[in-house]
Amino acid sequence: MLNDVKKLIKRVVDVQSRLERLLACGEVSDVDPYTHCVKLVLPGHDNIQTGWLPVLTRRAMGVQIYALPKIGEQCWALFLPLSGMEKGLVLGATFNRQDTPPTSNAAQTWIQFEDGTRFYYDQVQHHCELNMPAGTLVVTAPETTINSNVTINGDTQINGNTNMDGTLDTTGNIHSDAEVSDATRAMSEDRDIYNEHDHNKKVPPPSNRQ
Repeated sequence: MLNDVKKLIKRVVDVQSRLERLLACGEVSDVDPYTHCVKLVLPGHDNIQTGWLPVLTRRAMGVQIYALPKIGEQCWALFLPLSGMEKGLVLGATFNRQDTPPTSNAAQTWIQFEDGTRFYYDQVQHHCELNMPAGTLVVTAPETTINSNVTINGDTQINGNTNMDGTLDTTGNIHSDAEVSDATRAMSEDRDIYNEHDHNKKVPPPSNRQ
């Protein structure tokens, strides 16, 4: 009878130990960018290091989302009950006292990068912002349509033809290395006409109206 009780206690302790190892918090110690896996060091379990654990992602086939945690980042992992702590899955990272959220506004959704680049949307203010402190933003598509008033603060380079329906207003000069024309004729033709007019030689004014 006593032996049965001892065996039962041992089994209970074993089950409890396995349950305690099902979910664990650790720090990333190594990263494999090719397999989307990481290794964790588990401070709550004698600082043991896990094997390679796949990192959970929202999509992997067709539509793919790739974002690995970095070394030193705090993550939570789920382990198989009978694997020791060798086989499991990294569920994701969590904010902490050292790595705090980028905003305290619950209405905002953020993506922020280490170089300071940030993208966020505020669904209360209806404000969306992409801010890059350095680098280049490239948009490539067969066609792009912007249904909005547009303000550009900076120089603009257009490589290609430009068609505009509307009026062009400028506070600066207009320069062209090629011909400039209106609905009547080119400016070079106007120059040819008016260069012939000479008040001293009593040349009559041009007969073509502007």
